[in-house]
Amino acid sequence: MNLNSSEFSLDDFAIVILSFDGYSDLWEYFFKFFNMYWPDCPYKLYLVTNNKDVDFNNVIVIKTGDEISWSNRTRIALSKISAKYVLLLLEDYFIGKEVSNHDFNKIVAKILLNKYRYYRLNRNPPPRGRIDKSINAYEINENEEYGINLQPALWNKDFLINLLGNGNYSAWEFEINQLKKTYVLSKKHMEGCYVDNSNVFIIYNGVLKGKWIPGTLKYYRNQGIVIDPGNRAVLKASEEWNHIVRTYIRNHIPYWARKVIKKLMTQIGVKFVTKY
Repeated sequence: MNLNSSEFSLDDFAIVILSFDGYSDLWEYFFKFFNMYWPDCPYKLYLVTNNKDVDFNNVIVIKTGDEISWSNRTRIALSKISAKYVLLLLEDYFIGKEVSNHDFNKIVAKILLNKYRYYRLNRNPPPRGRIDKSINAYEINENEEYGINLQPALWNKDFLINLLGNGNYSAWEFEINQLKKTYVLSKKHMEGCYVDNSNVFIIYNGVLKGKWIPGTLKYYRNQGIVIDPGNRAVLKASEEWNHIVRTYIRNHIPYWARKVIKKLMTQIGVKFVTKY
């Protein structure tokens, strides 16, 4: 099973960086780290923008016009890509470790051969389904919270387009919409949906709520690269720790317990973005 066989083609797969002009200050760093850690990437690379002209080596730019919504931008971009499968990335998902073509190609070949619909490369949140040792991946259950999310993942393009539907909404709302579905579904495996267990793709999230994440700035500074925040603010240490704690609670405390905690904290004045 390999990508050199006549059964597969490099054109079956593409990498799509979903962005918009308001985050153009991140593009330089995204591609700097991409080329540093994956210099021999063999796949077509697409950058989705609104109207800005950019010139990055070996990058195909897709312009989607004036901003309407994240979902509209994504639908337009996917309609212009012929590949059957895409690795979907956001512009602040910075690669932080060397990517092995040998290891990554094995995953792509596995997905193409088995016609998987969704294959997440990042174990965030931690997988809750059983591990299928034959493919070194965890099954995603239908009722698994954030089982399908916008962490780096390989998508069957038609499956993603179907999930997007026709509405206009943000990336955050897309994840919440998927989360809502889990509370009325069963524990059975969601067909063709998995979380990889091999850590072939390590990313560091650069921005949270529009601000640089201090831990990410520190990581790349330790690699000898200083990121200039420019006009974009940097999270306060307290904001970063708040995010870390919330993520830990979401990943390790059952939903029923979180509901109780949120109810109690709401009574003392703490505000939450969503009830989920």
